[in-house]
Amino acid sequence: RRHTRFKCDWSSDVCSSDLKILGLELDGNAAENDLSFTRWEIHYDIHLAGDRALVRDCFVHDSQSEGIGIGGEGAAVESCRILRTAGNGIHLSGARAANIINNVIKTTNLAGSRPGHEDGNISFSINYGRILVMGNHLEDGLAGIGGQNLLSYDRIIVANNTFTNFASVAFEGNFGVGVNRIIDIHGNQFHNAGRVLLNFSDAVVV
Repeated sequence: RRHTRFKCDWSSDVCSSDLKILGLELDGNAAENDLSFTRWEIHYDIHLAGDRALVRDCFVHDSQSEGIGIGGEGAAVESCRILRTAGNGIHLSGARAANIINNVIKTTNLAGSRPGHEDGNISFSINYGRILVMGNHLEDGLAGIGGQNLLSYDRIIVANNTFTNFASVAFEGNFGVGVNRIIDIHGNQFHNAGRVLLNFSDAVVV
């Protein structure tokens, strides 16, 4: 069954750095696939793990699991629309100095727990700090920002985002342990968005 997907793994030399995906529409075709077999590890519409990867002005929709996954050093997802994903909207894993800016992410986690790693519109997995999430509109999912594997962060900034229509949790995560853990959360708007649930250990909140 038809499934449009672009994938670049850590093992790919071709996509190891400086890859750009600009202005594409990617249809994950979830409606014509059996989502009982979908998994977050293998079902990304876009998966880029190379350094300085850029996804900009793309429309990603009806994904079988994750919409966009990024890792590596200096990756960015900018000005994209992500709509109706069975899993998370944007999944950060192994990312350092990543920017998630001016995206619209709506209606995620439609398959519930079946794909695994269910976190929210933006999933913070195991990362390595200096993550900027700014100017995004996040609406209707398990959470706006979710994930429990945040112990590696040395800085995270969540600024000027809109969180709308999350039944229980708008933003959740665990932060710490260690020195120079700085969490900067400011200028965000919350509308019918549930709780902000953050656990800190040896972190500085500004």
